[in-house]
Amino acid sequence: MKTKLYLLLVILLSLPLSGCQWITSFDSTGSIVAPDNDLLPLEGLWDIDDFKPISEEAGSQSTACIGQKAAFSKNEAFVAGEISDNVTYRIRSVKTTDYFLFNYDIEPGYIGINSSFIDIISIFSSDKLFCDFIYLNAKEGLMYADGGFYHLKKLSDEPGDIDSYTSDRQEPKDVAAKIPAILRSGVLLGLRSQNNEGYAYRTLWIASTDTRIHPILETKDLFVPRKSGFWKVGIQTYKTGDVMQDILFARPINKADISKQASDEFEEPIEQHITFVSDDYVAVEYQNSSDDDRFYVLPLDDVSKLKGVRISDVLGQDAKNTFLRSAQAHLSSLEQQMPDDISSIISDDNFTLERRNGHWVIKGRLNMSGRQEDFTVGVMPSDKLVNYDDLCLSWNDIKEEVPSASDAYTSPNKDVLIALGNNFLSIYAIRDGVISSKPARKITIKEGETVVMAEWAMGSYVPKWEESFSKTNPLVVRK
Repeated sequence: MKTKLYLLLVILLSLPLSGCQWITSFDSTGSIVAPDNDLLPLEGLWDIDDFKPISEEAGSQSTACIGQKAAFSKNEAFVAGEISDNVTYRIRSVKTTDYFLFNYDIEPGYIGINSSFIDIISIFSSDKLFCDFIYLNAKEGLMYADGGFYHLKKLSDEPGDIDSYTSDRQEPKDVAAKIPAILRSGVLLGLRSQNNEGYAYRTLWIASTDTRIHPILETKDLFVPRKSGFWKVGIQTYKTGDVMQDILFARPINKADISKQASDEFEEPIEQHITFVSDDYVAVEYQNSSDDDRFYVLPLDDVSKLKGVRISDVLGQDAKNTFLRSAQAHLSSLEQQMPDDISSIISDDNFTLERRNGHWVIKGRLNMSGRQEDFTVGVMPSDKLVNYDDLCLSWNDIKEEVPSASDAYTSPNKDVLIALGNNFLSIYAIRDGVISSKPARKITIKEGETVVMAEWAMGSYVPKWEESFSKTNPLVVRK
């Protein structure tokens, strides 16, 4: 089934005794349990009869679903023209205030909920989320969409023939009234800053639902999404006497620290900092006492060997040729000729990625008689290095609307713009290719703070990533 809808249904009135036996059978610790479908309290036919806005995004179209129906049975679910079959129900208990502040940035009392805990019922089809419910009562409810909550009233405990409801979508009035697909976007933004003690790293989680921005969360180090799960990446500094070594680590988030540590006795200082991270690679700038100041791009699966990949390994032989030509062009601009032994100053594993005008670009380095010369490589990063690096707006359009922007990102859904500049990070809504006149959120970032990672999630992955990020006990960024 193609999932087009992400819903929230909240039952408002106090819990009747008829529902107590089913509710108390839940796992109150918050773990997900599968209820007995014979006791399904949502089963029946519902009418969408009112709407309460909670954000400025709510407009006249927000009444489009009033008069439509929702129906739930043991195996099927139907809401305003969207149907899901072979459904399963999973339940977790959460703190009411935390849930609504975290997901909707409102106090639960604003929509009439005063209980300390609520039970969220998630409906899945083939392990894909169809909708979420917060169950407090079996007679009334709310459904989140269009920047607010639609009110639902239960008409019958019998859902009827749910398959027959799909014919409603063929009626012109129902096509016009159908709820638009909800856009969910999220990005893990990794940041590097510098202070008197060296470099520090943090990750921001920035997410939106229909351009409504969730609370921005922050955790220490770099929280990296990979196919195998989430990893933690960072630098650990060790000291013996006056000698210090920076050691790079990368490990699964749920594993103990197994990173390579500096020897208890070491003489050579090592300085390194992270310049770029993706789901498979990390780039560092590395310096030791031998004046070896260079870049490495390392596989995340093995960062301890300090053996960088060559540009031809990740971008192909043509990229290596371009790398050499770019180096020659840079030398020519310095009015220097390429030496006979080119390997003495250049190696095609001495490169990294950096941000420029809203995109990642590849930068190489020449080591020349005690000094370094950096140059831009005239080739775009492939998807082996960068998963997503598109702007749905031109850089000129972004600068026109946000003149202070020095870097920018737009979501794959083309609904969110993140602009950085002048020690601020600003988040704008994008509607029909137009940037909102004012930022939805604006927070302060540290002076000189630089983005080293931007990994996007869409659709059902957004709540999953948000849930995983929340397990790091993140801080909420207020300003």
